[in-house]
Amino acid sequence: MVVRFKTILIECVKGFVVGVGMLTPGLSGGVFAVSLGIYPRIMRGIADFVRHPFAVIKDLLWIVIGGLVGLLATFLLLMQLIEIAPLPFTALFIGFIIGSVPDIASKVRKDVSIWLKAVLFLVFFGLIIAVPFLPMATSQIVSMNIGTILFLLLVGFIIAGTLIVPGISGSLVLMALGIYVYLLETIRDFANGIISFDGAPISSTILPLIIVVIGFALGLLVFSKAINYLLAHHQSALYAGVLGLLAASPFSILYEAINEYPSLFDHLGINLPLAIIALVGSFFLAIRMNKLERKKTSSTIDRDNQPL
Repeated sequence: MVVRFKTILIECVKGFVVGVGMLTPGLSGGVFAVSLGIYPRIMRGIADFVRHPFAVIKDLLWIVIGGLVGLLATFLLLMQLIEIAPLPFTALFIGFIIGSVPDIASKVRKDVSIWLKAVLFLVFFGLIIAVPFLPMATSQIVSMNIGTILFLLLVGFIIAGTLIVPGISGSLVLMALGIYVYLLETIRDFANGIISFDGAPISSTILPLIIVVIGFALGLLVFSKAINYLLAHHQSALYAGVLGLLAASPFSILYEAINEYPSLFDHLGINLPLAIIALVGSFFLAIRMNKLERKKTSSTIDRDNQPL
């Protein structure tokens, strides 16, 4: 019973961290999924959901629940807490990423040319470094027409891609498209309508949200199939690129934090020790969680290979 509760708690924490990364500007849910060792499981789950829905639900249930709680907490509370103490939270996120690097590096085997691995590493490293420098646009959806519908479908598709491809902050990409604030306000108005039983905000927001969700579903299908193919046939090359994404992410997160939070380096007498504790703690927690995930994966493979 105690072991089962511990497993559930760890799965929920992993999902929570991924959920936080999905919504927080400058962060990436995909990077945290990689950092915590659950990225391949999530990709397989998305790809296999139609064929084996109950098996996928059983495997990912507590991660999904943790992720939903993380999204809700970020939307309602965590953003305010990060603004109060941005440096410790930034260090916490960076620690998770750095702690995952040894595990990912071990997956880049020698079956791929060192030159190809170097090129993939540098390309994806440069991609993540470049994202924060994208010009930020501002736009507002005024009316629904064919162009708007196609744009919202594309937005949903892009959201799915940024969630699945590690290292790319969906929030930053949506800001670059000028749709980030609009989406948050639309979700907020829809939620307020549900809570207050007010039909007006629900009716004005439900159609664009449905369109985004359809694009998101299509994106999940396409990107998950592509990632699963790479995991099955070009794993070393894929992880060489992922290693580049991870290596660049701390710089991207720190750059975004400096621009987003003017008080980042205020009250260093308190915040610096807290940041060091958060960095070291999340570093070792990521290493521990990756170790547990490898053990879980190994036991699953052994069980699946047992003769009937």
